[in-house]
Amino acid sequence: MNDQASLYNRLLNELTEFLSFQGIKYAVLCPGSRSAPLALAFMRNNKIKHFIVNDERSAGYMALGLALNNKFPVVLVCTSGTAALNFSPSVAEAFNQHISLMVLTADRPEEMIGIGENQTIIQKNLFEPNVHASFRMNLLDYYLNESGFIEHFTPVFKECLKGPVHLNLPFSEPFYPKEKNDGTKTKSFQKIIPEIPSFKLDESFIDIFNHSENIIILPGLQVKNEHLLENLNNFSEKFNIPVLNDITSNTQSLKQSIFQIDHCLSVNKKNVDLKPDLLITFGTHTVSRKLIKFLTENKAKNHWHISSFGEKINTFQSLTETFFIPPAEFFKLLYNNEKLHNKSLRYFNSWKRAEENAQPIFHEKLLTDIELQVMKYILDYLPENSILHLGNSLSVRLANEIGLSHKPNTEVYSNRGTSGIDGCLSTAIGFALASEKPNFIVLGDQSFLYDQNALWNKVLPQNLKIIVINNKGGGIFKRLEGSSVQAELNEYFVNYIPVNIEKIANAHSIDYFSLNYHTFKTQNLINIYNFSKLAIIEVTF
Repeated sequence: MNDQASLYNRLLNELTEFLSFQGIKYAVLCPGSRSAPLALAFMRNNKIKHFIVNDERSAGYMALGLALNNKFPVVLVCTSGTAALNFSPSVAEAFNQHISLMVLTADRPEEMIGIGENQTIIQKNLFEPNVHASFRMNLLDYYLNESGFIEHFTPVFKECLKGPVHLNLPFSEPFYPKEKNDGTKTKSFQKIIPEIPSFKLDESFIDIFNHSENIIILPGLQVKNEHLLENLNNFSEKFNIPVLNDITSNTQSLKQSIFQIDHCLSVNKKNVDLKPDLLITFGTHTVSRKLIKFLTENKAKNHWHISSFGEKINTFQSLTETFFIPPAEFFKLLYNNEKLHNKSLRYFNSWKRAEENAQPIFHEKLLTDIELQVMKYILDYLPENSILHLGNSLSVRLANEIGLSHKPNTEVYSNRGTSGIDGCLSTAIGFALASEKPNFIVLGDQSFLYDQNALWNKVLPQNLKIIVINNKGGGIFKRLEGSSVQAELNEYFVNYIPVNIEKIANAHSIDYFSLNYHTFKTQNLINIYNFSKLAIIEVTF
């Protein structure tokens, strides 16, 4: 077909117009030949900002960070072959956090697959089961009916509003039209509105609430939502219900929050007074292993999970009901329900006493735990209204142990959907590129080195400080009961490989600062925080 390149051009121009009309603002593009028709369409649409990233694994996480910030789908494009496989970790993370990524992969035509053709793998359903849906569309099918293209693409966009989707697009040569733009006329599109589930609180659930005296609210990993915070604050105050604050839940501004849960649970080993009758959860993952163990061993009679997606999260093996409704609307509904009985302060006060009694335990540990001290310094001096990104393994656990009761306006993000260390820096960079606030990421040397290709980009955010806690390898394994006593601890688990982080910073023309724990001065940290450019701060011991 002599004019197929022009067909690609027209259809993909229409696609980018449709996506920008729906509200898509960002596309992350990885260089390649077979994906060129896709990439050029996004590059030539000035309504969608594009970033070109060489490393597909890093690009996937950058797109995830952009989507976290934007709270809307971000497009991710790559060429055929193993390039697409490198998106897998970020797609899995997005799936487990309900983050919307629209993954567009170029492919060989079907007749060229499985016959030894160069740069070819089986890309059908490549990301299953870690996507909401997989699609395949051959643009040449629309040669005689171009008007049907957007109609058939619409389900792709609808599914993407729930989380990551994959659209595989085969392209045949020639890819490139002779003209830069064939003058495709602007078309009108229909706005796609996310479906909001209907919900009514059944009388049986009102009865359960009224007969439950010990009620806990446990938010999990989620983006900050002011509407949710307002409704949850009203509800928890009205009914005297404690909200257990996880570092990644972005709920530290709530008046009923209980912080430093690990130490609260250490005060009284049996914790009889803290056992819940009704556990109400929303969000996804919980950082504290001690809390997970406590709620699993002391199962609530009823466990309600509230979700806009209706998924059944049964972390504590006690789930009795999933309510398919946005959490903000659920707590507003309960707040306004006149049939619900108020609760005494007895149970809330039990948690407050545990929190107060935990302070000596925390401060005693702080005297000997050097890494915990460093994390406390880092958190204490964060500027107001900052964005804090936490690397996995030790960083997020230390921060969760400390809590952010003193930083109610700080937003916290971490790749806890899959809890991998492979894209923490890339995610923070993607988020910061779309953010006007000061951004900080705290991560270990292993996480930093694993994801150092995040710095291999033309455009890097100047509002980001990268804080590397260099504890020489996988320090988390020195704290875990199982790995810490193994003879192979250092050789296998910690596996420290000396790398000069300052030279990495220099290689990418990034400002570098070194802070040694033994000569640590808070004023130095404050001065670095106020530094106006992208910087790497290495903390050594």
